[in-house]
Amino acid sequence: MKDDNDHQAYKIAKKIAKRAVAQAKATARDDFYAQLETASNDKEIFKLEKRKHQMKYSAATEGPISCIWPEEITLAIKRMANNKASAPNDIPAEFWKQIGDTGVLFLTKLFNKFLVDGIPYEWRKGFLIPFFKNKGKTKTLRQL
Repeated sequence: MKDDNDHQAYKIAKKIAKRAVAQAKATARDDFYAQLETASNDKEIFKLEKRKHQMKYSAATEGPISCIWPEEITLAIKRMANNKASAPNDIPAEFWKQIGDTGVLFLTKLFNKFLVDGIPYEWRKGFLIPFFKNKGKTKTLRQL
């Protein structure tokens, strides 16, 4: 019986510790980006970038996402396939790949606003249209 209680206490303490570490890392990351935005010259920016590469961040282990980072946006944009049908907003992947740092920062702020305020209802709408591509059986229609 004592072992079960000890094990439960250990699991709770471990969960609390992981959460505290994740929150501390998120705070450090926030401070880093605040310093990066207020850097006055190239030398400061270089030092901050060098420090960034020395840091290793991990996502929170539990709970909602604390925030989205520009690196995540950049990686997601790089993974988008070219010459594919665009989303309902009619913005092709090629556009997102050309927007540069300004666009990445805009998207980062936008997505973080969604984490706080939620996604607008109009953006949640979507259509599924069965589309037969003249191959295979009609029962296995691809949805666009």
